[in-house]
Amino acid sequence: DNDSVYIKADRKYFNIALKDIIYIEGLKDYVILHTHDRKIITAMNIKTIFEQLPRALFSRINKSYIVNTRHITSCDSFTVYMNKTELTIGNNFKDEFFKDFIENKVLKRGN
Repeated sequence: DNDSVYIKADRKYFNIALKDIIYIEGLKDYVILHTHDRKIITAMNIKTIFEQLPRALFSRINKSYIVNTRHITSCDSFTVYMNKTELTIGNNFKDEFFKDFIENKVLKRGN
């Protein structure tokens, strides 16, 4: 069963479906998992959590944010939009994000 993870927070383990994670925010040695109805804070750095998430679903867009690509409603060269949330794409992460998640899914005009 690879569609959920357990996150330890407040001395409990929370079962969170991967599809429910909208984005993850890194704050030094803590991360905040943002879902539709709650925020879960856990003691872990963003690099460690990113290494354990499926690359087919999650992309690191800057040093402080990981996004669930299925929740992206639009993006431009600098920003990812997820309904009312706007997150900046960092220069060091831009090429990989667009190559892995955008270019292969863009519908192109015919000749």
